[in-house]
Amino acid sequence: MSMQLDRHYEGTDFITGLRAIAVFLVFVIHSGGGGLRDISEFLNTFVDFGKYGVQVFFVISGFTIFFQLSKEGYSLRRFLLIRIFRISIPYFPVLIFIYIYINSGGEQFNGWANQFNNGTLSIDNLLMHITYLASFDLKYANTIIGVEWTLHIEVFFYFLIGILLTRGHLKQGPLSIMFWFVIWLIIAVTLGPLGYIGTLDRLAVYWMPFIYGWMFILGGGAFYLRKKMTLVISSHLENIISDLGIIVSIVLIFGLIWLNSGGLVSKYLHLDWSEVHFLNELFVSLITATLIVTTRDAGKFSVVFTSKVALFLGAISFSFYLIHYIIIASEISYKLFYFENQTVVFFSNLFITIVVSVVWYYFFEQFLYQKAKSAINRSMTH
Repeated sequence: MSMQLDRHYEGTDFITGLRAIAVFLVFVIHSGGGGLRDISEFLNTFVDFGKYGVQVFFVISGFTIFFQLSKEGYSLRRFLLIRIFRISIPYFPVLIFIYIYINSGGEQFNGWANQFNNGTLSIDNLLMHITYLASFDLKYANTIIGVEWTLHIEVFFYFLIGILLTRGHLKQGPLSIMFWFVIWLIIAVTLGPLGYIGTLDRLAVYWMPFIYGWMFILGGGAFYLRKKMTLVISSHLENIISDLGIIVSIVLIFGLIWLNSGGLVSKYLHLDWSEVHFLNELFVSLITATLIVTTRDAGKFSVVFTSKVALFLGAISFSFYLIHYIIIASEISYKLFYFENQTVVFFSNLFITIVVSVVWYYFFEQFLYQKAKSAINRSMTH
């Protein structure tokens, strides 16, 4: 299987590598860590940190929104069409496949569907997903694939930030970006705790978009700072800063995991779980934004993100994200091969997910989406 997939972007290949790390972190926590939890408290916490792969994706999405509406000069209509087609073309077939499978008597693998809908999958549910509105109703929010709530949040902010940017309410300057960052941060620190203490439903707060807006704005701020940095610093100095940024970021991430090991943060700072979770989100998001600002493909240590393995996994990351939970939750490794060892199951699930994702990527993301994108671009020039 070739690792040379067609996903290269001038000067920002490392973004693809960041996506690879994010999707692998998500895979690690959903798969249970493949035995890592039993080795040490540090590795147990590392597995827990897999949930923050989602925050990395959200910051990257914020960068993408600003990049396409600014540097690539997309109109709002073109941007929304391209982004929605980009998600929908690989996503809708998964939804339809699961809908047919479950309603044909297939075994329900999604625990949320069992919890909220007694394992059933209605046409109303499917329509709520296709319209990207499912996250606003717990009965539907995450009850088909098991990870789709994040996609509905991304589409929400494609519309909201796209409108704010193109209508001039959000300007690409430090004051405007900081203003909107603070607004969304206030919303997050207000709504988040209400979910954890039970005033609002915790899952409703978690699966709706409102506590994540600051991450998208942070990604936009990273785009702005990266652009300014390129104008005032030589390429040689940029590469030095890139290497330092990667080293410091790795140290900070592993330091953050260590501080969370055994509940050290809660113990010494006297914080409850929701406060620790928010601080972790904040630091992971800030580190991601810093990497976006400082990392240069030409830097020596950027190979962490631009190696063949990283670019391969990053290229298929969206298809991988759509497929991985289905493979894990449906216990395909056991049903096909009777694997029971945690580590063997982990790697067999990883292999199966990669194989299916590559097929999905080439057909839906490369073949169909590229045709749709070309058609959109042609229609915008007439």
